[in-house]
Amino acid sequence: AWTWGSDGAALDTTSDSAKVRRLYIDFNFPESPVNVKMGLMDLVLPYATFGQPVFGNHVAAVTATANVTDNASITAFWARPYRNSDAAELKDNDMDVFGLWANLDFESFTVAPWAAYASIGSQSGWFEREGIGAWAEVDEATGDWEIGGMDDTANWWGVGLALKVMPSEALTIK
Repeated sequence: AWTWGSDGAALDTTSDSAKVRRLYIDFNFPESPVNVKMGLMDLVLPYATFGQPVFGNHVAAVTATANVTDNASITAFWARPYRNSDAAELKDNDMDVFGLWANLDFESFTVAPWAAYASIGSQSGWFEREGIGAWAEVDEATGDWEIGGMDDTANWWGVGLALKVMPSEALTIK
């Protein structure tokens, strides 16, 4: 028998037994151009082709999108792609990603600049899952990952631009 909240039955994004793939609330603020989604969902940074190579998956997240004009919108988000609930201590066991992107969609071109920042906890499991062992080491005493002298968290940031230009009906550049 499972005890909810233990033995892998917590229904979080890291459980090995019971999983919820997508479950989120989607609502609009009354008389406002702002849409909010929160829960387990697909979250992908903007891209023009070949998929997003930096960040895109189903995660626990909150997004807020505001339609500024008919052709422009802005999205801000927070996501937690990694959480190690099996860590001996719950300190530094999360990876949190914060980001912002704009979507400008016109008749002959679409452009979507984005920026993201991640705080990666040493016990989040990200280093282990992503094969970062080549430049990170595990402290045998604590089990923490040590990355370049950082023993609690690592910081990551990225910026990008998705661009699609359609100068004619016969030609599209991405």
